[in-house]
Amino acid sequence: MFDDEISEWPDAVVDACRAFKQGNLIESPPVFFFGVPGYAICQITSGATPDQDGGTLVDLHPDDRPPFGLITTQTCDIDEQRKNPRLPFIHVCAVHQLPSEFDQGQLGHIEKDRVRHLMLLDSPPLPEGLWVVDFRLEAPIEKSALVGRTPIEAFRTEERYRLLAQRLALRVSRPAVANSVNDNVIASLRAWREGLTGAEVDRAWDPIHRVFLAVQGDLLDPAAVQVVVVTENEQLPSEGQELWNGWWDAARGATLEAGFNLVGNRFTTMRRLTAAEYLELVPLDMTYLAD
Repeated sequence: MFDDEISEWPDAVVDACRAFKQGNLIESPPVFFFGVPGYAICQITSGATPDQDGGTLVDLHPDDRPPFGLITTQTCDIDEQRKNPRLPFIHVCAVHQLPSEFDQGQLGHIEKDRVRHLMLLDSPPLPEGLWVVDFRLEAPIEKSALVGRTPIEAFRTEERYRLLAQRLALRVSRPAVANSVNDNVIASLRAWREGLTGAEVDRAWDPIHRVFLAVQGDLLDPAAVQVVVVTENEQLPSEGQELWNGWWDAARGATLEAGFNLVGNRFTTMRRLTAAEYLELVPLDMTYLAD
């Protein structure tokens, strides 16, 4: 498709790429997508003029662009550090400011990184207010657009940049599991979470860092499944474990009828998980469970 790419990139482009890394912000990025006005989902699509095939390229006017965009491309793919670079594009997601009247409960989920499509930024260079990156649309931008731009930090700490990389990876790496597991474990956990009182949420949910599944057998035809409840540094206190075990006791009958065994919950911390275990576990979508 890009066989007509020029053989040698301009030095200014190569030099500009060296200054940027994954997670940096750029000002006023282009935002565009293809849609069909006759079946519009976004308001801006419904007002667009369709072409002869009924579709249209929706391209935001410069005045309507978000003030910032966050680069999602891996750092080594921005600055390729090779004599003949092969990747002419980076990808950028829109960054916008949350309104002052934004729902405080939803903000709490964002602050705990439990909203799949949003991540809170905390960089001092940003104007005052609450700023988030929205992962739902990534616009491809030729690297030539980096020339003359200055990278803006999105986060205060390296830990947040690492978490960004993990969240981006998780969006495309979630493995499929059997419908019986979705129905009798994941959906069951969601219903249980929705039924917790405020005090129970404090004990059983707020301390949780991640929830995983340990699957024995094929992911699409498991023999047994275990829920692995992971806190960050300290073990979940016994009163929180009791609530999780109450869910397990209520759910295990349905899983047996569905053809697999629901093994008793495991409670651990990120410090205790081995790298091998982490790679073998199936991460659950915390935003789905907590919504």
